[in-house]
This record gives sequence, structure tokens and C-alpha cells, in this order.
Amino acid sequence: MKIGVISDTHNKFDPRIPELFSGVDAIIHAGDVGDEWILDELKAVAPVTAVIGNTDQTVVLPDIAQLSFDKVKFLVAHIVDEFEVQKAIITEKPDIVIHGHLHQVRQEFKGKTFYFNPGSASQGRGSPRSIGFIDIFNGTFLTRIVDLDALERR
Repeated sequence: MKIGVISDTHNKFDPRIPELFSGVDAIIHAGDVGDEWILDELKAVAPVTAVIGNTDQTVVLPDIAQLSFDKVKFLVAHIVDEFEVQKAIITEKPDIVIHGHLHQVRQEFKGKTFYFNPGSASQGRGSPRSIGFIDIFNGTFLTRIVDLDALERR
């Protein structure tokens, strides 16, 4: 199973994203979507799970999403340092926490939980614009990041 992960689009949509996400089984958007049309573009590629970001004003989305693919538990939130998110992480014990907000790639374990931030698909704050992928097989996973700015230079 392959999951496309995107965050911090801020109402900007790189036209290469549908092709890059082609073939994924699901897409997770970790907040700061912008307007609903961003989600519509993603839904044309694969089913989408999205959470609200701190700058989202026109979309109605949950603060936290929990889902599971092939024995891997996910918790998705835009900002992981908030009390309710930390409480959910402790209670639910997800295998992977997907988040956004920082506009920086993050791929690291804290204890047994893997934290994954694909970076920002719209503006990097000193980092390249990026999206991520999670490949899942039989309860194990492998993540990777695609640097959108490097693709643009090709």
C-alpha cells in the first residue's frame, strides 16, 4: 500500500502533484489546506483524509484524524505540540504521527512512535517545497520525501 502525504499547501497547488501521487491508495493532508478546491484536486487522484490547519478558514475539517492501513496506526494533526494532540498520541499509541505546520521535513522516532512531516508543498521556510510517501507492507513502513524544487530544476 502506498500513501501520499502533503501539508501546508496554503491554497497553492503544484500542477505536478497529481502525477506524483498517481497510483497511491490514499492521500493524507496534514493541514493548512487553503480552500476546498485543493482537496478536490487531491480527491481526483485518491481518497483523502485531511485535518484543519491553523490558517484554514474556509474548510471544515477535524483537528485530529486517526486511521489504519495494513496494521499500521496513524494519527494526523497539523500541530503536534497541542495538548489534545499529545493526549491522543499517549492514549491511542499510533505507529506514525503525521503533522505539518513547521514547513520542515521531519522523519524521526520518539520512543516507538515515528513522526513524519512531509514539509510544505507551497513554501519551504528555508527548505525546499516537498511532499512525502509512506509505503506499507505487512505492518512495516518506509517513508520518502520528494523535493518539488529539485524536480523543477530538472
